[in-house]
Amino acid sequence: MEQTLLWHGTSVFRVTGSCLFNNQTDQCEMHVGYPLN
Repeated sequence: MEQTLLWHGTSVFRVTGSCLFNNQTDQCEMHVGYPLN
């Protein structure tokens, strides 16, 4: 599976799968992941 780096505010999250971005909330279909920092 592909690992993508998503920037949420000042934090970086690693997620796998497809993610849907809303204005206030992030919702991921598969796995929402680990805060890197």
